[in-house]
Amino acid sequence: MRIRLSVAGYVLTAAVAVAGIGVGAGVSRASASHDGAAAGACGRHCFLLYARRPGQAFTMNVAIAANNGTGGRVGRKISLQPAADHGPDGDFTMSFAGRVSQFCGQDLHDFFAQASYVCQHDSDFWVFEAEWAPYGNSSGLCAGLDSPDSMGESITLRECGVNTRTLWIANQANGTDGHCRGAANYCPWMNASDNNFRNPQVLTMDGATLKPGNQLTLAPQTLLPPGDSGRAWNNQEFAYYWRTDG
Repeated sequence: MRIRLSVAGYVLTAAVAVAGIGVGAGVSRASASHDGAAAGACGRHCFLLYARRPGQAFTMNVAIAANNGTGGRVGRKISLQPAADHGPDGDFTMSFAGRVSQFCGQDLHDFFAQASYVCQHDSDFWVFEAEWAPYGNSSGLCAGLDSPDSMGESITLRECGVNTRTLWIANQANGTDGHCRGAANYCPWMNASDNNFRNPQVLTMDGATLKPGNQLTLAPQTLLPPGDSGRAWNNQEFAYYWRTDG
């Protein structure tokens, strides 16, 4: 499988070893149609992202009051909500996945310079794009940032495949087992628009927000002391599992 991502008018093509990440057909954009089925029609195409705090009961969801799979647009906030796995606004697919090394190079349009910190130290880390896909329908909108590497910015729906702001890198160095894959393998997610990566900013659940509650934001990664495992705080450690319905 190969992926193509247009960035500032340039089309990037990278080889992707799908079998190596254990997601199977879930990597491809879902093609199911909305036929009026009840929530859960996204079926096994969808993955459910949650934080170690508050746990699997709260999963990633687009903040739309109607929760009917319509009304999505650039700028809609994304949060962790209870029972989000039972409604179309909580339907997300991995529109593609790869390795950091696949996006390193010397060309002006490559995402990362070959000599950069991320390419020298994190080249084997996984890269994801999370597309909102209500009822399994591709929306072309992904979880990302409006401005690159903007501390404290809310995570919102942005156009997929336009720039690095919708790309997320699984920080395997601070994960539970180094793989960041599966329902109990937590790790921080670094936004690929970071210009440093030595002290990365990562996906963070802000439990103090209202409307929506548990807003997802970008914040500096904060690690526990080495004696406590050296992992990130619980609101910066995320895992996911694949839907089993449908």
